[in-house]
Amino acid sequence: MTLTIIAFLMTTHYTSAIANPESNDLKPVTVHDPSAQPTTPPNVEPLIEVLMQTRKSASCIVTLSVDIQGIPFDLTAKCDFAEYEPAAIEAMQSARFAPKFIYKTPVIRVGVEYPIELKM
Repeated sequence: MTLTIIAFLMTTHYTSAIANPESNDLKPVTVHDPSAQPTTPPNVEPLIEVLMQTRKSASCIVTLSVDIQGIPFDLTAKCDFAEYEPAAIEAMQSARFAPKFIYKTPVIRVGVEYPIELKM
């Protein structure tokens, strides 16, 4: 038996709503950034455990937001098999992203999509 886990990022468009850079407002700006790439990859151990139990290949899309420190939050997963979804969320909670700045203002990224392929 060969176990292969492939994780990759989708390359999609980037759109943003940027606040006035001259503003003294301390609230972070929110941008839609579906192709944000992690600097620390997800911990795949939860996914390997489920893969070994189910012995089914699967595809998942984890959608998340990233705060101004690069920590993911508001994670949801949609997988071919529902039993993978909690493991996909748990795996992505350990990922970290480089903080993003626009006009020296920290931004919160929303709509980040992280596809995961699990193959037996």
